[in-house]
Amino acid sequence: MKIKKFASMAAISCVLAVSVVMSSASADTLSDPKSIKFREEAGFSVTPAALEQAKKESENNKSKQLYGVELTEAEAQELFDRQRVPSEIGNKHKQMDSFAGQYIDTKTGILHIGFTNHDPNIQAQILSPLSEKDKERVKFFTAKYTKKELEDREIPLKDFMKTVSPEEFKAFGLVSSGFDPKYNKIRIVVSEKTSGEKIQKIKEIIGEDYALIEVDGEPYQPMARTDRFRPLIAGVKIEKDTAFGNIPCTSGFAVEKSGTNGFITAGHCFNTSQYVWQPEVQAFSTTNRTAKPTAWSGETTTADAAFIPYDDVDALIWENDPVKGELTSVNNIDIGNYIAYEGIINNLQSGPITCVSCTTWTDTSYFDNQIQANMKISGGDSGGPAFVTPNWTTINAAGLATHGSTTSTGISAIWNIKSQLGLTKVLTKP
Repeated sequence: MKIKKFASMAAISCVLAVSVVMSSASADTLSDPKSIKFREEAGFSVTPAALEQAKKESENNKSKQLYGVELTEAEAQELFDRQRVPSEIGNKHKQMDSFAGQYIDTKTGILHIGFTNHDPNIQAQILSPLSEKDKERVKFFTAKYTKKELEDREIPLKDFMKTVSPEEFKAFGLVSSGFDPKYNKIRIVVSEKTSGEKIQKIKEIIGEDYALIEVDGEPYQPMARTDRFRPLIAGVKIEKDTAFGNIPCTSGFAVEKSGTNGFITAGHCFNTSQYVWQPEVQAFSTTNRTAKPTAWSGETTTADAAFIPYDDVDALIWENDPVKGELTSVNNIDIGNYIAYEGIINNLQSGPITCVSCTTWTDTSYFDNQIQANMKISGGDSGGPAFVTPNWTTINAAGLATHGSTTSTGISAIWNIKSQLGLTKVLTKP
């Protein structure tokens, strides 16, 4: 991997009021609020000594390239183990009627698994693939409601929102909604402009005891690095021409559809009547023009995506990182795992997953079975490739960053995109 890939994010600095004597290298790390936020969320120390040690060891563990932050060898191993333990346990327990969800505590790395009953035999079966040391990374909790019970509680909200006018739909200010295993509730994120009346209505529809309301920043309004890329890769600027001016988005993964190569991006960026330009629209030339989408997900589906047929593509994420594989189902990820995306506005963003099968809302529609994560998104980032790095060297496609706010991002999962658009596979490189 090329260190340059994430250099722009690491270079962002904002002087913090920290009175401490240390080397200039550590001062640079301290001045990066993204690094501080990442370490605090992961439960890692932000002392000058810890930051200096991370600076020394980060080149050996690829943390700067993968997450845009510097980590020690031990911290890198810790994040790796947080992903490894759930995969060794497997998914059979998730099919049990009493299953109440699971999540990874981002501060401690502990995997919490919930059921509505306490059964030591089930717990022993779940722990059986693990070493004695790894068993200490798992805790069980007893919940009031099953995962299915809570997910069923969200259905009336979707049904109700289908009946309201466009103006009222927007007034609800819904950002995301989905099952939250930690609190054993349906977590509904609304805009800070959402009225108390609308919040109360949401609670009435879902049920007071089932709803956890969170007020977020202003919802991101869907919009639709700036060089010309041929072959075209993921994570770079694309643009469409409208009567209101040129609107930018971000290119997604290179894919194949029934023998035809192309790439994907957010469906709200382009429909089947609009040409996709890279990097920008030209007034008197078609040199930058690629093609119009031939497959579009539409609205209120499980994917916000469009497929653009184009032969000259490569399985790379900006700038030169190869895509090695793809996630195949929701069972590949857990709440608390880290996910990242590349966008033309916010560059590399990463954060812990907060929901693996959310409903995310825009001003006019919603999307089912989305991934939600604690990281920001802005207009122009839409369509950016979202990915996970399970072994610190392999990038696996997870989906497309499509919408969200200054604190959270909704991601259309790659398996849903493939299903909606009829894609054969995500293109990879050896």
